[in-house]
Formats: sequence, structure tokens, C-alpha cells
Amino acid sequence: KGIFGDTLGWRDYAVDSIDSLRFRNFSVDMTDGRGGQVDVSYNLNNETGSASYALIQALPPMSIFQFYPLGGVGLALANNLNENPLWGDDSSSSGLSVPGAFWLAGLYAKITVTDKIWLNYNPFYFHTLAGSSQYKDNAYGFDESSVLAHEAAVSYQITPIMNIRYFANWTTELNFSDGDHRIEFNYQF
Repeated sequence: KGIFGDTLGWRDYAVDSIDSLRFRNFSVDMTDGRGGQVDVSYNLNNETGSASYALIQALPPMSIFQFYPLGGVGLALANNLNENPLWGDDSSSSGLSVPGAFWLAGLYAKITVTDKIWLNYNPFYFHTLAGSSQYKDNAYGFDESSVLAHEAAVSYQITPIMNIRYFANWTTELNFSDGDHRIEFNYQF
């Protein structure tokens, strides 16, 4: 994420270099609708991230609506944890560490507008589970042990193997206009 942020963006702090990395992998058994999701993200600017695994259950389609509830657990990642003002005490450098664990519950929701256009709304609730007291009390902001995150997307299928998508991400601590907005081009190999 972050490529051409300054060139295409509207924020003063945006730069054109990559600011974060994310890997998501979904797998669903089409016979029973059960599956799993691996989600790994890392912010290169503040050197923090997370890795999680969640179980997914696809519900039967209801007209133009499709719902995929999920629940899982994850680990928080941090480099030089003691230098992070939220989680550390600034006493020394600590290298790569796992300051704590969290649980999550969420929902992927899809609305099919046409055979080429669809909308998504994906709310996720994250709450600390274990770790240092600094992490458990401040994982999602000062004095915040939990957060409700929102993701919305508008998608267009160009060909059977190519689509373009606009995403917006925001939380209870970060309003929509200050959230993460991006355009993705996806090509299936």
C-alpha cells in the first residue's frame, strides 16, 4: 500500500513509496461453505503489524445479498517495541517481538448490483486477549483495548480474470475522511 500516495493523494503526509504490506488468503470449501482466512499486515512506517487466522462460514445467498461471518485469533507484531509510545517505556531497543494476542469477529457482506458490479461492507471487531498490560490497554489507541473497524468497497469486473476496486477503511477511532482510501487492480493468475 502507499504507492503513488503523494502523486495521487490529497494528504500532506503522503509519500510515493510503499508504506505497508498485506497478505490475505481465503479458502472456502464450496460444498459446505466452511473455510479459513489468513491475514498478515505490517506497517513499514511505525514497524507494527499483525497476523491472524479466522474460521469463515458462508451463509446461503439471500437474493442479491451474501454473508460470510468469521471469528478468529491473532498476534500483534512490533519492532523496537520499547520505542513505541503506545506499548513501550522508551527505555531500550527490543528488536522484533510479539507484544500480545487478540481475538476478532467480523463479517464480509456482498451486494450484487449486476453481474459486473458489486458492493462490500465488512465490519470487524478486534479486542485484546493477552500480552503486556501496555499492549492490552493501548493496542488500538491510547486507553483503547478494542476497536470496531469498517471496510467498504465498490468493485467492477473488467474481464473474468481482471477487476478494479475502490476501498475505504475507517474505525471508531479514525473517521471516514481520515481513513485509508485506495484503488486496487486485481489480475487472477
